[in-house]
Order: sequence, then C-alpha cells, then structure tokens
Amino acid sequence: MYKLLSTDDILRLGFNHVDIMRARRCCLRRLSRGTYLVRRVCELDFHRPLWASIDQQIHQVFVDHGDIRDEVNTLNASFAAHFSQRADQRTDESKTNPPEEIYSHISAALIHGRPVAYPVTHQIEVVRPGVNRRFKTIHVRGSQIPKAHRAAIAGAEVTTLERTLIDVARSYNLDVSVPMIDDALHRKLTTRERILTTLDRCLEKRNSAKVRLAIDLSDSRRESPAEAVAAVRFYEHGITGLEP
Repeated sequence: MYKLLSTDDILRLGFNHVDIMRARRCCLRRLSRGTYLVRRVCELDFHRPLWASIDQQIHQVFVDHGDIRDEVNTLNASFAAHFSQRADQRTDESKTNPPEEIYSHISAALIHGRPVAYPVTHQIEVVRPGVNRRFKTIHVRGSQIPKAHRAAIAGAEVTTLERTLIDVARSYNLDVSVPMIDDALHRKLTTRERILTTLDRCLEKRNSAKVRLAIDLSDSRRESPAEAVAAVRFYEHGITGLEP
C-alpha cells in the first residue's frame, strides 16, 4: 500500500505550501487537488515525516517502471486516495455523508484484480444514480445498478465481477475487454454462462452486440493479456480460428 496524504495532513506535519511545492520536485507526487502520493525515500532529512513509514516498510515505494504500468499504478493510487477520503467523510460527524457511490468499469476491474492491457483512462469511474458528470479525476455515470450486480470488497461497494466485465466491454475497445474476460475465465473466477446471464439482466442495453462479441472472442485457454490482445488484432484483420 502506498503512503497517501492530503494537504491538511502535510500541513499538520509542519510543512507549508512552499515546502509542498518543493517536495513535489522531490519525493511527493500530486494525484489530484489536495491529494498526494509519497513516491520514495529521499536524501532530505526535512522530508522524513513524509516518507518515514516507507523507510519503516509500513508503506511501499512507488516504483517508476518508465512504461504503461506507471499509469495503471497511478490510477490504483488515486482510487485508494478517493476511497480513503470517502471513508473519512462517513466517519466525520461534522460533514455531510457523501452520496451513494459504486465503483465501476476500470476502477472496479482493478479492485477485482483484473489485468488492464494498457491505460485507457486516468479517471476513477463510479456510478451515482441519476448523475452524469466528468471531472478532472473522476467520471460519474448515472446508471442504475441492480442490487444483484453489486458487491462489497474491502469496505467498498463495487460492481460484481460479471457486471464489471460487461461494463468494460460496453464502454471500451475489444483489446481491453477481451483480456479481462479471458483472465477471469482462465482463473475460473466466473463462466461465460454467468456473464451472459448478467448481461440479459442489465437495464442498460447500449452496445450489447459489442459486449456479446467480446464474450464470443474470449477463450479461457489464453494465459496472458498479450495473447488476448494478439487474438483481437488477428480478428480485426479477418484472421480467425487460431488455437491458443
């Protein structure tokens, strides 16, 4: 787990806003307005209050791979920060309870531990019934999610695995959805029949043909997202019938 801090947290540690700006050029990364990630242990003893828990191996170093994995890791950290903020709001009696919210799409896929073949969004994705808005760091959809399509994981309300796979297939390209479905089938976390049953019970019908195509192209024998992406590319060029 990464070390996440709000602006107020950092100010309480004895830093001022100028210090925060300097730390952002060193060991601190801004995730969103008022939310920061501690990237590493640096050489400045003045910054020790920021990274002491990393030095003590309570929190993890944010590893920069220099490739697309960094964007997925940053999205994971942003989700953790968002979830922490909402938990604080729920427990702070002086604040109004946050609106009902269900993590969905790519955010739900990350919670379920499904692979993201390549970064397709930098936004946290949630469902708040009746609200459709895009902010800089969060995409809010107003879909209606039946109770049967919701699950609770680590205190977060999230769409079920089957509904998550369907939502990703409905909203993203085949080279994103097929690797996720393949992985879930390969690990025997669900079945094609359960996904199709969930699809039939979805209130939303948009892009249903696209979802069914992603399910048709999936294969439990594939062992990696790269193999699934290759299969999608072959399909797009009219080449089918390949054995995994």
